[in-house]
Amino acid sequence: MQLPLIYIVGVGRSGTSMLMTLLNGHSKIAFTPETHFLRYYLGTAEIQAGIEQRGALAFQQLLETDSYFQRLNIPAEELLQPYLLGQAPFDLVRVYQQVLQQYLDRKGKQTIGDKDPRYLDYLDRIAALFPQAKIIHIYRDPRDVVLSKTKADWSAHRPYWLNAMISQIQIQEGRKRGQALFGEQYYELAYEELVTKPEQTLTKLLTFLGLSFEPEMLHLEQSAQELVDSSEIQWKGNTFRPMLKENTQKWRTALRAEQFTIIENICSEWFIKLGYNRAATIKASWKSKLLKPLLTWQAPQRWLYNWQLQRQMKRGAN
Repeated sequence: MQLPLIYIVGVGRSGTSMLMTLLNGHSKIAFTPETHFLRYYLGTAEIQAGIEQRGALAFQQLLETDSYFQRLNIPAEELLQPYLLGQAPFDLVRVYQQVLQQYLDRKGKQTIGDKDPRYLDYLDRIAALFPQAKIIHIYRDPRDVVLSKTKADWSAHRPYWLNAMISQIQIQEGRKRGQALFGEQYYELAYEELVTKPEQTLTKLLTFLGLSFEPEMLHLEQSAQELVDSSEIQWKGNTFRPMLKENTQKWRTALRAEQFTIIENICSEWFIKLGYNRAATIKASWKSKLLKPLLTWQAPQRWLYNWQLQRQMKRGAN
C-alpha cells in the first residue's frame, strides 16, 4: 500500500500544530490527531521486532490503554482481527498503514498526514519505512521558540538555555537529515511567513504537494476541533483562533537582554542559515561571558542529546 503520505516536523513550539490544522482544512488532506504511533511503536527496527514478537493480542491490549491512539476512534480488536485470527503474519508497518487508510477513508479525502514535532529526530526511520513520503519542516525564530517553551507544560521545567541547546541540535540535525534523505520531497517554511502571508505561503506549499490553495483552510476552528484534545489546549490553544500577524517577535518584550543574547549565541547557526537577524549589540554581562564557551560548544551537547535520544528510542513503548 502506497498512501500519499505527509509528515510535518519541527522543533517544538515552531507552529507544527498550526500548520497541521491549516492543511487538515483542505478538501483533499486529512491529518490524524497527534498519536505518536510511529515514534512509540515503529521508532526503531528493534522496537518493532519486540512488539511483533509479543504478538497481536499483547499489542491490542497496549492500544486499548493508549490514550493517544484512542483519539482515532478505531477499535483495536477490529483493526488487529486478521492477525488475532492467524489470517496474516503480524506486521506492525502494515497495521500503521491500515490505521492511516481507515482514518483517510472516514474523512473521504485523498492524502493523509501525520504530525509529531519529534519526528524531526526520526527522519532516518521514516525514510527507511516510507521513502516516498513528503516531509514539511516548519521553523521559527529561536528566541520565540525558547520563550514559548518556557510556558508550555511539557518544557517549562527546563532552564531557557537548555531549551535553546536542545532546539539548536534538533534543527541542525533535522535539516541535515531531511535534505539528505528526502531531497526534493523535503520542504521548509518559516512560521513568520505563514502567519504574516498565509495565502501566499500556503499556495507555495500546496504547489509542492501538487494541490491548490483553498480559502476555507484559513478557518481554523472546525479543523482544530478534529485534531486538538482538551488536554493539549494549554499549548495548542492558538489553533482555535484566527492567525495573528503580530504573533512574532514576542521575545523583544518578554526576554531580558541577557537571555536573548545567550540564545543567539547558542543558536548562532540557526541565524546564519535561516536568515534571522540578531538583536542590536549590547554590552555582555559577566554571566553571559562566563557561560558562552560552555553553552556554545556543540560537540558535547550533540553527543549528550543523541545519547539521550538513543535511550528513549530503545525504551519505545515499554
